[in-house]
Amino acid sequence: MSRWKSINKSIQKHYALAAGVAMLFGVGTVTLMQSQQQSSVITAGVAQALDQVPSGEMSITTQGDAITANLSFTNHAGDYCRQFQHVNEQKTSVNIACKENTQWQLKLTEKVNLAENLADYRTASNNAQLDSAIDDMIKGPAMDRAQEQRAITNNWQTTKNNRGEK
Repeated sequence: MSRWKSINKSIQKHYALAAGVAMLFGVGTVTLMQSQQQSSVITAGVAQALDQVPSGEMSITTQGDAITANLSFTNHAGDYCRQFQHVNEQKTSVNIACKENTQWQLKLTEKVNLAENLADYRTASNNAQLDSAIDDMIKGPAMDRAQEQRAITNNWQTTKNNRGEK
């Protein structure tokens, strides 16, 4: 084989490798972007449960999903946040959502194996990633029952929301 053919073949291998890496990067980026977009979606049924149901009580949405809030707190931005379980036919997850500008925004979701006992997820999540996220997000102590009921009565509006701050 001539030197030129050898070099040409070597270049083709490098181009093929570079094209493969670029394709994997592109697919990975698109997949990551899609998962991030999907992760912030809160359905109307879930939002209604977060708005109206005290921690420890289960709510069933019109789609048949079971929502149970476990913990309510205020984050460093002054928004109300709730840790909750979401159980439906496809998955079971433990999540954190915060009410920002009158809308619940999903901040973190962690899938739970159906074999795990969800009762362990009351108040404390038993999940290092969620516990760490709550520790990073929470400002002060978690809300007690009376504070949570006041927040529900006030539709989870903070004084920050009432002043029009963002």
